[in-house]
Amino acid sequence: MRIYENNIWKILGLLCIWATASPEAVAQAPDTIFQVGKLEITGNRRTKAFIIARELDLMVGDTIHSRHLAARLERNRQRVFNTTLFVYVKVLASKRGNQLAINIEVKENWYLWAAPVFKLADRNFNEWWNERDRDLRRTTFGAFLYHANFRGRKEKLRFAVETGFSDRLQVSYEIPYLDKKRQTGINVLARYRGFQNMAFNTANDKLVYTGPQDTEIKTQWEGLIQLQRRRGFYEVHRLELGYIQDRITDTVVQLNPYYHLNSSLVQRYFEVAYQYSHDTRDNVNYPIAGLVIVGSIRQRGLFPTDDLRSLELRVGGGYYRPLTNRWSWGLVGKWRFSYPQNQPFNQLRGLGYEEEFLRGFDLYVINGTAFGLGKSSLRYRLWERILSLHFIPVKQFNTLPLAIYPTIFADAGYVRNRFPAREIQSTLSNQWLASVGVGLEIVALLNTTMRLNVSRNSIGQTNFFINMQKEFLIR
Repeated sequence: MRIYENNIWKILGLLCIWATASPEAVAQAPDTIFQVGKLEITGNRRTKAFIIARELDLMVGDTIHSRHLAARLERNRQRVFNTTLFVYVKVLASKRGNQLAINIEVKENWYLWAAPVFKLADRNFNEWWNERDRDLRRTTFGAFLYHANFRGRKEKLRFAVETGFSDRLQVSYEIPYLDKKRQTGINVLARYRGFQNMAFNTANDKLVYTGPQDTEIKTQWEGLIQLQRRRGFYEVHRLELGYIQDRITDTVVQLNPYYHLNSSLVQRYFEVAYQYSHDTRDNVNYPIAGLVIVGSIRQRGLFPTDDLRSLELRVGGGYYRPLTNRWSWGLVGKWRFSYPQNQPFNQLRGLGYEEEFLRGFDLYVINGTAFGLGKSSLRYRLWERILSLHFIPVKQFNTLPLAIYPTIFADAGYVRNRFPAREIQSTLSNQWLASVGVGLEIVALLNTTMRLNVSRNSIGQTNFFINMQKEFLIR
């Protein structure tokens, strides 16, 4: 009994000492300083080690305070994983005295894809299912070749040929690093598209199509060269020069004389653009923490002979924050402005394209010369595993990351449309739009996210939608 009482008094005494200690005394408690004695990268059978090392702020001889060790290793893991070259990345550190041995262990993704193409021609699954009567003629098919890690240097080679609802031939090649410092890269692209059925206008904020024609009624040629500069880890500058030729037939002009403005059949122009991005997200495909900021300015029409002249400004950002071990919150905002107000129909862009949409308005295309939107999500990590599928012999496919997040969301947006009753016939522009809802987000192989949402929008509609578009895309 005496031993028990003595232990109690010792514990109480230690608690009193801790409670009366000043914050300065606690903060000044000495911590261990480790030195990196060994840095090893394993698992990269194809990827060059310098591609992984480019994402690290660690090298042999560096010193790290013990209080910063865990956060420093996690930041490096996130940067390597965000190359999208790997299924998973582990950063392991072993200590021996004040020496650290760090191992960057990776498992590579499947890099080379050569497969048939079969996809919907419409903007999303919901439009095809609800508005287009699930018509299988509204699909494109063909083949593509995509190498996401050409030569093991994170170079991206793409080749695609498609036919069906529309024709497409595209080739592009991206080299992320041209110089020894691995700061400057280049991307080149050439693309042809042909249409026998196309959207020529909107009615009640839904796309209106010409219907199938015997010959192509629109052809488009595009060429692009882009230089990018990435000096640190999180900031990228891109400078882009492109040429576009858009040719339509009399059929389209008769349906919409404003398609190119002034009943023009051809629209040719050069364009130049600058884009800046700052991205500290922990996972670029499904972030839980971090910040992304993107801004761009684009001038269409550089020479007197160009058929189009317009200026476009874009600003966007996303902020993501974990609230507890399982709860997290995200906020996305985007803004676009273009000038002049009187623009051809094929240049008008608002809400409803790619990742720029409001949940609950998936069936609508709200065109205009300017828009703003905000999207907020509260997410709960219900389940997360890395499944080992040993029965699959290909190592790149026998590991399946899978996570499930129930979600509560609220969105709001506004589109400015100067001519709501003329060429773009909009009833949803020039007013605030909003939606709320609940959803289930499934993050699976290759960081694909499927979103199942039940929403209620500000025009009184309740809907269930399936969506696989990225929340924030940096082009």
